[in-house]
Amino acid sequence: MSSDKEKLEEFLQLNKSIHHIRLQWIDYSGVLRARFVPTARCRRIASGSETISLAQNSIIIPISTAPRIFSLSDYHEKWFLRPDWSSLRRCGFKTGHAAAMSFVDQIDAEARFDKCPRMLFVQALERLSKEYGANVLIGFEIEFALLDSSNHVIKPLDRLNGYSRTAGSFRSRRKK
Repeated sequence: MSSDKEKLEEFLQLNKSIHHIRLQWIDYSGVLRARFVPTARCRRIASGSETISLAQNSIIIPISTAPRIFSLSDYHEKWFLRPDWSSLRRCGFKTGHAAAMSFVDQIDAEARFDKCPRMLFVQALERLSKEYGANVLIGFEIEFALLDSSNHVIKPLDRLNGYSRTAGSFRSRRKK
């Protein structure tokens, strides 16, 4: 089995135009979040010499209760992104970009990855395959934001925050 560093290097050798990789994860509200990272830093992450830490609000602020934060434990945990380099794919809509899904690792937790939505999903799929011999086909739900264009200003109707969202800002457009 290839190491993280080998997986990343093989991908970058085949895709020399890639300069940034979106390290993506799913929060507890099911929202896709991302950090845009230069490939040089990704190489350091894959080799184990560097990490990307996350603020707790990057995973535990549910959309329905934002901006209120709830605690998952009685102590402060350190949360880190652990890219799944085997999920690395070219970005079809942004030249020079690729994307990789990530696990969320809690170094100080009793059991690492026990609160990571991706890890729980991977473990459920492995158990389904092992116990029932079943494989799952998956599709993705596309989310959108409702906008109000009154007074020629585009603004969201719902209260979404921009904590690490892949599209976190809206611009106003004025008619001439």
